[in-house]
Amino acid sequence: QKQRKKHRIMMISSSSLMLMLASMLTATTNAQQSILGGRYVTTNDVSGILALAQDAADMKEATDGTVKASIYSEGRHGKDGGASATKLSFADLSLNAPATMGKSPYYNIYRHGFLQIGNIDEGETEGDFDGNPASVYGDTIVNDLFDLDIENIETDAALVMNVWMAALHE
Repeated sequence: QKQRKKHRIMMISSSSLMLMLASMLTATTNAQQSILGGRYVTTNDVSGILALAQDAADMKEATDGTVKASIYSEGRHGKDGGASATKLSFADLSLNAPATMGKSPYYNIYRHGFLQIGNIDEGETEGDFDGNPASVYGDTIVNDLFDLDIENIETDAALVMNVWMAALHE
């Protein structure tokens, strides 16, 4: 089995990232919401995005790595906007990135950086980073971090890699 490479990432406050994401992501409904004790009124329904904060809390509280991975990949509380209101997970933010962020300059800067790491630095197949398409680099890094025995590193990485890129995109 291929030895997975481990990568360093910078940690950012989970509550700050969730607030930024909720304030920046747009939903397909026009319902306004008052959040943060009435100090902020959204122009769209962001309750489904804000619910990802509960997924982060559930991941941090879970002691079983399999449970943490399930919450990350399948989600529990998050919902995308719109009439369908389907379940949204942290993994979805990265796995859907090629379609939702494909024209984003920020996303493409990072994607090209991970292409460089994968193709040139690590000798990966063209277009891959750590055995997966470079376009889903956030998901790849988070899944790699589940293998480490460092408390909450995968949860923090999901917020930094997946939520932050989604917030920058919006």
